[in-house]
Amino acid sequence: MFFRRSDVIAAGDVIDTTRFPRIDLARGGTIQGEIAALNRIVEIAIPSVPIVSREEGTLVIPGHGRVCDQLDVAEYRDMVTIIRDRIRDLIKAGLTLDQIKAASPTRGYTRRYGSDTGPWTTNDFVEAVYQSLIKQKS
Repeated sequence: MFFRRSDVIAAGDVIDTTRFPRIDLARGGTIQGEIAALNRIVEIAIPSVPIVSREEGTLVIPGHGRVCDQLDVAEYRDMVTIIRDRIRDLIKAGLTLDQIKAASPTRGYTRRYGSDTGPWTTNDFVEAVYQSLIKQKS
């Protein structure tokens, strides 16, 4: 939801600065849909002006975590895209889901966004990306 006059985007769970994004496969969610939504937010958000003038750009309110700006969303989108590409490459190499999990496609991001416990773990995210890509192939 974009509040143009206030220059605020309520992104909901498309962005979660505390963990990897949740992809709800049961309701038609896909990794491509996640990336498309993040791209759209980056497109419509106004970037912050350099600190000299101290003018702020669009504020992006995530479903969980801290308030973001356009650059934060682009960084989050890039992380999701990199992990998607890693998993896609491992699928093309013929690896199984367990082998892909063992290859740690989230390396470099696990400390910041990963979790071994709770309602959405790193393994859940990797599995959702894998299933989304496999479904897309067929």
